[in-house]
Amino acid sequence: MPDQKLGVLFDLDGVLIDSGEFHFRAWEWLADRDGVPFSRSFFDQTFGMPNRQILPRMYPDSRLTESDVERLGEEKESKYREFVAQELDWMPGARELVDELAADEHWVVGLFTSTPRSNLEFIDQRLALSDRMAVLLNGSEVANGKPAPDGYLELARRLEVQPERGVVIEDAPAGIEAGNAGGFHTVGLATTHEPSTIATADHVFTDPSALTVQILADIVSGTFRASH
Repeated sequence: MPDQKLGVLFDLDGVLIDSGEFHFRAWEWLADRDGVPFSRSFFDQTFGMPNRQILPRMYPDSRLTESDVERLGEEKESKYREFVAQELDWMPGARELVDELAADEHWVVGLFTSTPRSNLEFIDQRLALSDRMAVLLNGSEVANGKPAPDGYLELARRLEVQPERGVVIEDAPAGIEAGNAGGFHTVGLATTHEPSTIATADHVFTDPSALTVQILADIVSGTFRASH
C-alpha cells in the first residue's frame, strides 16, 4: 500500500453502537412531556442531525432561544443516557473492525458524531473509544452539522488524511450527504434506515459485520465492485 495513510471516519450511533431506539425513546419522552407532536417518520428524517437543528422543527410554534435549545437538548440527552446505560453495546463486528484498523499502520481512525459531548464522553468511558481512535469529534466543534460536510472535513484535517483517501461510514441520510459533499468515499450501513434511503452512499451494506479492512482498502483504491 502507498506510504500515505488511509483513513476511516466513523459515525457513532447506528454505526459503532446500536443506540437508535434509545434516542427515539428519549425524544418521545420529551415530546410527551411537552405535548408536542412526534412520530417515527420525523425521527427517521432528523436522525443524525444535531439537536440545534432538530428542536426548532420539533417545536415549530415556539420561539426557542439558544438557552431553550440547550436546556431541552440536555434534558433529552440525560434521558437518553439513562436508557442507553442499561444496554450499551457495540454493533455486530464494529469493535473487531475498529481494533483491526487501529493496529494497522497504514490506517488512521477517527469519529465524528452529532451527539453532544456529554454523550460522547459517557460512551467513551464505557467502550474506550479514545484508546482505539486518534480523534473523537462532535458537532459542537464545527460551524455546521450534518448534512454539511464540516465535521468530516475537520476530522480529516486532524487525522491528516485527504478526503479521496478517506472512507466515511454512516447509517443516516444526513451523514451520507455530509460524506459525499466532503469528497470522501462513503459506506452506508442499513442498521437504522432502509437501504433505499441511504442509496446515495457509494456502497451500502445490509450486514455491518461484512465490512472488512480489505474491503475498505478496495473501496479507496476503486477496485471494490460487489454489492452487499
